[in-house]
Amino acid sequence: PNPLNGVAVKLRPATSDLHVYDEIFLAKEYDLDLGNPAFIVDAGAHIGLASVYFASRYPNATIIAVEPEPANFAVLLKNVKPFKNIIPIQAGLWSRKTHLRIEDSSVETWSFRVHEDTSGVGIPAIGIGDILSEFKASRIDVLKIDIEGSEIQVLNHSQAWIDVVDTMIIELHDRFQPGCTESLQNALMNHRYDQSESGESL
Repeated sequence: PNPLNGVAVKLRPATSDLHVYDEIFLAKEYDLDLGNPAFIVDAGAHIGLASVYFASRYPNATIIAVEPEPANFAVLLKNVKPFKNIIPIQAGLWSRKTHLRIEDSSVETWSFRVHEDTSGVGIPAIGIGDILSEFKASRIDVLKIDIEGSEIQVLNHSQAWIDVVDTMIIELHDRFQPGCTESLQNALMNHRYDQSESGESL
Protein backbone atom coordinates (compact mmCIF):
# COMPACT_ATOMS: atom_id res chain seq x y z
CA PRO A 1 0.00 0.00 0.00
CA ASN A 2 0.85 3.67 -0.29
CA PRO A 3 1.75 4.63 3.31
CA LEU A 4 0.36 8.15 2.83
CA ASN A 5 -3.23 7.03 2.29
CA GLY A 6 -3.35 3.23 2.31
CA VAL A 7 -4.29 2.96 -1.38
CA ALA A 8 -2.81 -0.17 -2.94
CA VAL A 9 -0.09 0.16 -5.59
CA LYS A 10 0.87 -2.46 -8.15
CA LEU A 11 4.45 -3.76 -8.23
CA ARG A 12 5.83 -6.44 -10.53
CA PRO A 13 7.67 -9.33 -8.86
CA ALA A 14 11.37 -9.88 -9.62
CA THR A 15 11.78 -6.36 -11.02
CA SER A 16 13.22 -3.08 -9.73
CA ASP A 17 9.69 -1.91 -8.83
CA LEU A 18 10.15 -2.81 -5.15
CA HIS A 19 13.41 -0.84 -4.99
CA VAL A 20 11.63 2.19 -6.46
CA TYR A 21 8.84 1.76 -3.89
CA ASP A 22 11.41 1.66 -1.08
CA GLU A 23 13.15 4.81 -2.36
CA ILE A 24 9.95 6.82 -2.59
CA PHE A 25 7.79 5.60 0.31
CA LEU A 26 10.30 4.26 2.85
CA ALA A 27 13.49 6.28 2.23
CA LYS A 28 11.26 9.27 1.33
CA GLU A 29 13.51 10.61 -1.41
CA TYR A 30 10.88 13.19 -2.41
CA ASP A 31 9.97 14.23 1.13
CA LEU A 32 11.17 17.78 0.51
CA ASP A 33 9.96 21.24 1.42
CA LEU A 34 8.17 22.04 -1.82
CA GLY A 35 5.67 24.53 -0.45
CA ASN A 36 2.18 24.12 -1.89
CA PRO A 37 2.77 23.16 -5.54
CA ALA A 38 -0.04 23.48 -8.06
CA PHE A 39 1.61 22.03 -11.18
CA ILE A 40 4.07 19.12 -11.07
CA VAL A 41 5.77 17.35 -13.98
CA ASP A 42 7.05 13.82 -13.32
CA ALA A 43 9.29 12.97 -16.28
CA GLY A 44 10.50 9.40 -16.28
CA ALA A 45 7.48 8.41 -14.21
CA HIS A 46 8.25 4.66 -14.47
CA ILE A 47 5.22 2.88 -12.92
CA GLY A 48 3.83 6.08 -11.43
CA LEU A 49 4.97 5.77 -7.81
CA ALA A 50 6.48 9.28 -7.60
CA SER A 51 3.31 10.69 -9.17
CA VAL A 52 1.22 8.78 -6.63
CA TYR A 53 3.41 10.16 -3.84
CA PHE A 54 3.01 13.73 -5.08
CA ALA A 55 -0.74 13.31 -5.63
CA SER A 56 -1.19 11.91 -2.13
CA ARG A 57 0.85 14.64 -0.49
CA TYR A 58 -0.45 17.50 -2.66
CA PRO A 59 -4.05 16.57 -3.51
CA ASN A 60 -4.76 19.99 -5.03
CA ALA A 61 -1.84 19.81 -7.47
CA THR A 62 -2.04 18.68 -11.09
CA ILE A 63 0.63 16.05 -11.81
CA ILE A 64 1.70 15.27 -15.38
CA ALA A 65 3.20 11.76 -15.43
CA VAL A 66 5.39 11.23 -18.51
CA GLU A 67 6.70 7.72 -19.25
CA PRO A 68 7.79 6.31 -22.63
CA GLU A 69 8.15 2.55 -22.06
CA PRO A 70 4.94 0.61 -22.84
CA ALA A 71 5.14 -2.04 -20.07
CA ASN A 72 5.97 0.56 -17.43
CA PHE A 73 3.19 2.81 -18.72
CA ALA A 74 0.63 -0.01 -18.49
CA VAL A 75 1.41 -0.44 -14.78
CA LEU A 76 1.49 3.35 -14.31
CA LEU A 77 -2.08 3.57 -15.62
CA LYS A 78 -3.23 1.12 -12.94
CA ASN A 79 -1.36 2.92 -10.16
CA VAL A 80 -2.59 6.41 -11.02
CA LYS A 81 -6.21 5.41 -11.71
CA PRO A 82 -7.43 6.31 -8.18
CA PHE A 83 -6.02 9.84 -8.53
CA LYS A 84 -7.99 12.29 -10.62
CA ASN A 85 -5.20 14.87 -10.35
CA ILE A 86 -2.65 12.71 -12.22
CA ILE A 87 -2.61 13.01 -16.01
CA PRO A 88 -0.60 10.17 -17.64
CA ILE A 89 1.19 10.75 -20.94
CA GLN A 90 2.95 7.95 -22.81
CA ALA A 91 5.92 9.83 -24.21
CA GLY A 92 9.55 10.55 -23.56
CA LEU A 93 10.81 13.91 -22.39
CA TRP A 94 13.16 15.41 -24.96
CA SER A 95 14.17 18.82 -26.24
CA ARG A 96 11.14 19.00 -28.57
CA LYS A 97 8.44 16.94 -30.24
CA THR A 98 9.98 14.02 -32.12
CA HIS A 99 10.03 10.21 -31.88
CA LEU A 100 12.24 7.96 -29.77
CA ARG A 101 13.30 4.34 -29.74
CA ILE A 102 14.28 2.30 -26.69
CA GLU A 103 17.93 1.23 -26.92
CA ASP A 104 17.87 -1.98 -24.87
CA SER A 105 14.66 -3.54 -23.63
CA SER A 106 16.52 -6.21 -21.60
CA VAL A 107 17.66 -3.83 -18.85
CA GLU A 108 15.93 -3.24 -15.52
CA THR A 109 12.52 -1.60 -15.85
CA TRP A 110 13.72 1.68 -14.34
CA SER A 111 16.75 2.11 -16.61
CA PHE A 112 15.39 2.14 -20.17
CA ARG A 113 17.37 4.55 -22.33
CA VAL A 114 16.18 6.07 -25.58
CA HIS A 115 17.57 7.74 -28.67
CA GLU A 116 15.93 9.84 -31.32
CA ASP A 117 14.29 7.98 -34.20
CA THR A 118 14.31 10.22 -37.26
CA SER A 119 12.14 7.82 -39.28
CA GLY A 120 9.05 9.42 -37.78
CA VAL A 121 7.89 6.27 -36.02
CA GLY A 122 8.47 5.04 -32.49
CA ILE A 123 7.56 6.49 -29.13
CA PRO A 124 6.38 10.12 -29.16
CA ALA A 125 8.60 12.63 -27.42
CA ILE A 126 7.66 16.04 -26.04
CA GLY A 127 9.51 19.04 -24.68
CA ILE A 128 8.87 21.06 -21.54
CA GLY A 129 7.51 23.87 -23.70
CA ASP A 130 4.98 21.47 -25.21
CA ILE A 131 3.75 20.51 -21.73
CA LEU A 132 3.41 24.14 -20.69
CA SER A 133 1.51 24.93 -23.87
CA GLU A 134 -0.77 21.89 -23.82
CA PHE A 135 -1.87 22.44 -20.23
CA LYS A 136 -1.88 26.24 -20.44
CA ALA A 137 0.51 26.41 -17.50
CA SER A 138 2.57 29.50 -16.78
CA ARG A 139 4.81 27.85 -14.16
CA ILE A 140 6.08 24.44 -13.15
CA ASP A 141 6.24 24.31 -9.37
CA VAL A 142 8.08 20.97 -9.33
CA LEU A 143 9.90 19.42 -12.28
CA LYS A 144 11.13 15.91 -11.49
CA ILE A 145 13.46 14.46 -14.15
CA ASP A 146 14.77 10.89 -14.04
CA ILE A 147 15.23 9.93 -17.68
CA GLU A 148 18.43 7.87 -17.83
CA GLY A 149 20.71 10.30 -19.65
CA SER A 150 18.15 12.03 -21.87
CA GLU A 151 18.31 14.96 -19.44
CA ILE A 152 21.26 16.24 -21.50
CA GLN A 153 18.88 16.82 -24.43
CA VAL A 154 16.37 18.57 -22.18
CA LEU A 155 18.88 20.74 -20.32
CA ASN A 156 20.79 21.77 -23.45
CA HIS A 157 17.57 23.38 -24.72
CA SER A 158 16.26 24.82 -21.46
CA GLN A 159 16.64 28.56 -22.07
CA ALA A 160 13.00 28.98 -23.11
CA TRP A 161 11.52 27.47 -19.95
CA ILE A 162 14.08 27.30 -17.13
CA ASP A 163 12.84 30.61 -15.65
CA VAL A 164 9.34 29.24 -14.98
CA VAL A 165 10.53 26.23 -12.94
CA ASP A 166 10.54 26.78 -9.18
CA THR A 167 12.02 23.45 -8.02
CA MET A 168 13.84 20.85 -10.09
CA ILE A 169 14.43 17.36 -8.74
CA ILE A 170 16.83 15.62 -11.09
CA GLU A 171 18.85 12.42 -11.19
CA LEU A 172 21.93 12.84 -13.38
CA HIS A 173 23.26 9.97 -15.47
CA ASP A 174 26.77 10.89 -16.58
CA ARG A 175 27.60 7.17 -16.49
CA PHE A 176 25.23 6.69 -19.43
CA GLN A 177 25.60 10.05 -21.13
CA PRO A 178 28.75 12.03 -20.24
CA GLY A 179 28.04 15.73 -19.88
CA CYS A 180 24.74 15.62 -17.97
CA THR A 181 26.15 17.39 -14.92
CA GLU A 182 27.81 20.02 -17.11
CA SER A 183 24.51 20.59 -18.94
CA LEU A 184 22.75 21.21 -15.63
CA GLN A 185 25.44 23.64 -14.53
CA ASN A 186 25.22 25.50 -17.83
CA ALA A 187 21.41 25.67 -17.65
CA LEU A 188 21.60 27.26 -14.20
CA MET A 189 24.67 29.40 -14.82
CA ASN A 190 22.96 32.79 -14.68
CA HIS A 191 20.44 31.88 -11.99
CA ARG A 192 20.52 32.05 -8.22
CA TYR A 193 19.53 28.77 -6.64
CA ASP A 194 20.01 26.52 -3.64
CA GLN A 195 21.13 22.94 -4.20
CA SER A 196 20.82 19.89 -1.97
CA GLU A 197 20.83 16.12 -2.32
CA SER A 198 18.14 13.61 -1.44
CA GLY A 199 18.89 9.98 -2.20
CA GLU A 200 20.13 9.86 -5.81
CA SER A 201 18.50 13.17 -6.72
CA LEU A 202 19.69 16.76 -6.74
